[in-house]
Amino acid sequence: MWSPGTRRGRSTSRSSWPTATDVRGAGRRRGVVRVARVLGTAGLLCLGLVAIGRPIAAQGKRRSSDQGDTKDTTVKKPGEPGGPMDPERPIPFIIEHRSDLTLADSQITRLNLIQNRLDAADRSAHLAIDTLPPQSTTPIDWAHITPTQRDSLIAYRRAMSAANAALHDNALTARTEALAVLSTDQQARMRSVNQGIINKQLEAQRPAPASSGSHVGGTGQQGGPGGRPY
Repeated sequence: MWSPGTRRGRSTSRSSWPTATDVRGAGRRRGVVRVARVLGTAGLLCLGLVAIGRPIAAQGKRRSSDQGDTKDTTVKKPGEPGGPMDPERPIPFIIEHRSDLTLADSQITRLNLIQNRLDAADRSAHLAIDTLPPQSTTPIDWAHITPTQRDSLIAYRRAMSAANAALHDNALTARTEALAVLSTDQQARMRSVNQGIINKQLEAQRPAPASSGSHVGGTGQQGGPGGRPY
């Protein structure tokens, strides 16, 4: 049987159902929550990458600085650019430090001519060395060496000795001519510059001094004012 209360109750229960607008609103809220979660995760990842990248960058800087320090303190051989003077072949060193020696343009021209003559004279000796047959790296059994092996070894050593002697004589001739180009004062400055480079390389090889608070002789005594250093 129909009654107003019953109809009113049915209408009330229908109004409590979710409408299309409510469904769309809930979907939007869930979408916003998902976007916020994605952005938060991305932010955490960025912070982690930054935190990891900083120590890596610091290590890279330290490595580059260490490599730069090692490069600055590299000990170079005589005759190499930036190294001490080769006593037999000083022309490259003289030209490299021409500003320190206050060389004139005419002197540099004469030194280059001497160097060109030296290179031409050395060419035949270098060719003789390059054409020598390769030698075995195994130790020589002098007790059982054959005459053929002995003669081959003697010929090799004679050819090598003759080529080296020619290189030595050519270098001394060019050295004498090069020093004659320089004045007495320029020769003195050349020796001074060379000694300065040698001193810097020796200083770079010298170990760092021990700290003042270190124990001396392992006896428990410490060095300091008023104490004996032994």
